[in-house]
Amino acid sequence: MWEVDMQNSLKNHIIIFGLYEHFSALVHYLSPYTSQYICFISDRPPGEMWSKLVREFPNVKYFECSLTNIEELARTGIKDAFHVILLTWLVPDSNIQDSGILPIARIMEENFKNVNFTLELIDELNMKYLNNRPSKILEKFPPFYWPRYAASNVFFSSVLDYIMAQSFHNDSIVEIVGKIVLGQKYNPNISGIEEHSTLLTIKIPDSLPQFMSYSHVFEYFMDSEEPLLPIGLVRFPGSYDNELPFVVANPKPNSPIIVPN
Repeated sequence: MWEVDMQNSLKNHIIIFGLYEHFSALVHYLSPYTSQYICFISDRPPGEMWSKLVREFPNVKYFECSLTNIEELARTGIKDAFHVILLTWLVPDSNIQDSGILPIARIMEENFKNVNFTLELIDELNMKYLNNRPSKILEKFPPFYWPRYAASNVFFSSVLDYIMAQSFHNDSIVEIVGKIVLGQKYNPNISGIEEHSTLLTIKIPDSLPQFMSYSHVFEYFMDSEEPLLPIGLVRFPGSYDNELPFVVANPKPNSPIIVPN
């Protein structure tokens, strides 16, 4: 158990659950983009490689605790974390993919509801164990349409594998994905794109009507003094009939838009 209570003393940090080798790999990618503490939480010591990692990245920390003990998890300052990343693993002798991470995801949903998290799943159907499931009518749709996925709380390993495979044929894919994920912090020289390669999230101006269609918003930005090409829509919780935020790429022209979106 982590003996020092970090509540109210450690804030705005990144917490990662998962296997140590996955944590170590992720730290190498995250560190160039953040100075925040990156904390590894496990129920067993990380081993001899930890001291080497700390020398290379002084902003990493390690907390050992029971992964299903709410009080011990709270001691890591999890309620004040900037973001929690849940990397999947299989519990020995279990026949359920993602069996290591699903209980922690459920604890996050029930006990740390205000903390942003991203969950990796190998089996897409395991989203049925999470809250915010779609209505019975919509359950027949692929998991990509489910609320947790649309809200970017869940990503599937298979999608990441697909992107990596496609990058061998089109090396711009990795650069474009990096631009979407990291925004202004990531400025690659995307081959074939000489200008206007910036991706932004822009609030719909309050001067526009309260209710309108996506086609009207599209035309508004394209006809502006500095034309912008809309490629998707972000809805905030409660902006329509949604409990979670979600992102839709290339919405239908008649999709309703409500300020603020």
